Amino acid sequence: MLARAIQNLALQEPDMFNSSDPKKLCTFLVQCELNFQDRPHTFRNDRTKVTFAQSYLKGMVLQWFEPDLLSDSDPDDRPLWMDNWKEFHPGLQSKQTYFGQNPEDQQQQL
Repeated sequence: MLARAIQNLALQEPDMFNSSDPKKLCTFLVQCELNFQDRPHTFRNDRTKVTFAQSYLKGMVLQWFEPDLLSDSDPDDRPLWMDNWKEFHPGLQSKQTYFGQNPEDQQQQL
C-alpha cells in the first residue's frame, strides 16, 4: 500500500529562481536534487541536470549564463559548467554571492 502511494506521488517542480532572495538558492537546489532523484532515468547525465536547472532561472541570474548558452562557438569549446552539474552548482552559488552584494561592490569585481 505504501509503495502504491509513493508511485502516485507527484513531485513538485522547482520554484523559479531569480536571485532576488539569496536565501532561496538552497531551496532551489534541493528541489532540483529531489527531481533528479525522483526521475533518475530522465536525469542520467549532468547536461540534462544543468539544462533542467537553467530552465527555472530568470532575471539577472539567467543573464549571467546567456552569453554561453547563445554562443555559436564549437560545442567542444563550451564551458565545463554546461555539461557538468558539479561545476554548474558552485558556479550558480558564486553568482548568487555576487548578487547578494551591493551594486558598488559588484562594479569593483567587474
